[in-house]
Amino acid sequence: MMFGFDYMQQSASEVGYYGSAPDLNVFHPNSQMAIPTPSPWVNYNTDSHQAGIYGQDEIHWRHLILTGSIRNDWYRSHQTDNMYNTTTNQSPSQITWRASGLYHFDFGLAPYISYSTSFQPQSGSVSMDGGKTVRQANPSLGKQLEGGLKYQLPGTSLLLTAAGFHIEQTNVLVAVGNTGYSAESGLVHSDGFEFEAHAEPFHNLVLTAAVSIQKVHDDSTGKPLIQSGKGNASLFAFYTMPSGPAKGLGFGGGMRYSNKSYGGEASYGSVWVPQYAVFDASVRYDLSNLSRSLHGWNVGASVRNLFDKNFIANCLSYASYGQEFCYYGERRNAQANIGFSW
Repeated sequence: MMFGFDYMQQSASEVGYYGSAPDLNVFHPNSQMAIPTPSPWVNYNTDSHQAGIYGQDEIHWRHLILTGSIRNDWYRSHQTDNMYNTTTNQSPSQITWRASGLYHFDFGLAPYISYSTSFQPQSGSVSMDGGKTVRQANPSLGKQLEGGLKYQLPGTSLLLTAAGFHIEQTNVLVAVGNTGYSAESGLVHSDGFEFEAHAEPFHNLVLTAAVSIQKVHDDSTGKPLIQSGKGNASLFAFYTMPSGPAKGLGFGGGMRYSNKSYGGEASYGSVWVPQYAVFDASVRYDLSNLSRSLHGWNVGASVRNLFDKNFIANCLSYASYGQEFCYYGERRNAQANIGFSW
């Protein structure tokens, strides 16, 4: 059995301004351009305290594993919105729990089922009447039912997992256009399926693949939850040289795919962000192959969006406010690193 206690104190503030500016010629910039003073956008301070106690037990009986846990949270917060001159105090408490079961068959199959509840305090400003009144966001409560299968092919590294899930969550925050506050969705349902595969078909070659399909429905609007996608997929391979002059050199790459996602309602109808796919690559080298004194050291580099694809990552459209915003995804991003492992 396991028991524990945790405590967290947070202080946060956010100040933002928004305004228009004249076009800038990046080849012949004019540093003397007159820029209008931006208008206040968001300005609030939050101080919160959260304490929790929890316990967990796991029972093994032959091929069956049963797990149960319970937690009690106490939350207290004080938030002042300096733009709307409002103060919000909260002091909710909540008991959450989790129960799961898994059964191991001798031939490598392991079906499982899990049910859990959740409690998540939230900071930030919320308005449900177009900004006339503003308050602190309420905590989000949720529950999740998940069931699936895991399969390890005996004598191999092949691992397959498949799972289906149903999630219900209250008070999900949705950004509201060009404002400093969010709106709370009454109840959001998420139903989906996930599949993952991990294999080493050849020595030192690792393949991973994943596919997910989901449907996220906002009961308060009768439409998909804004910024929720229909699913994604990925496929990556990584190979490490086992011998020769390049021994210890690893390299690989793969693809990330995102299905279309919902961007809200504009004056002309529903907005959907198009699907897109980008490619990544990475390289890593174990420096111990150069010298024993460098044992544990490694260097590496990675590039996201290898071919620098231009794509729209998400949109926010609000017909009632006459606002539409779309944002480009991450351009090519290269990083290098050095690390040490004990």
